Amino acid sequence: PVSTADVSTYWSQPRSRQLAGELDFIMTHIYAKWNKQTLDTAMPWTRAQYAAGVATHPDHTFVIGEAGWATTKHTGGIEGVQITGVASEPNQVRFHQAFTQWANAERIPTFWFQAFDEKWKGADHPNGVEKHWGLYFSDRTPKQAIRQAQP
Repeated sequence: PVSTADVSTYWSQPRSRQLAGELDFIMTHIYAKWNKQTLDTAMPWTRAQYAAGVATHPDHTFVIGEAGWATTKHTGGIEGVQITGVASEPNQVRFHQAFTQWANAERIPTFWFQAFDEKWKGADHPNGVEKHWGLYFSDRTPKQAIRQAQP
């Protein structure tokens, strides 16, 4: 099967139909956190983004290739402007639970972004948001979302 991935706003645009015509399935990235969504608006926004892509391409299977909630962010630069939702482990737990429940109920294939924090990624600041999306710290210690999900 052939696919490619892009952000959800691309897949809801009519211009994406030409590319979609060459694909067996569509992979979309949906980041409420990067789109000025708070925890309270994150899931309604995520569902709306997904629905807009499906409406534009009703004959394709949609896979959510990346979705998640960071646990730390820097307050400067683009992060300070684009990210209004609070980065924290408790908020990651809430988003992860709501996202997983919705995706399972709707039978939507998904990938959580991401398994492990990546200290090397993004800006130089140690609190840069790109470094802190994992469900596990970079040393493989589980964060709250995993600890709470375990029996």
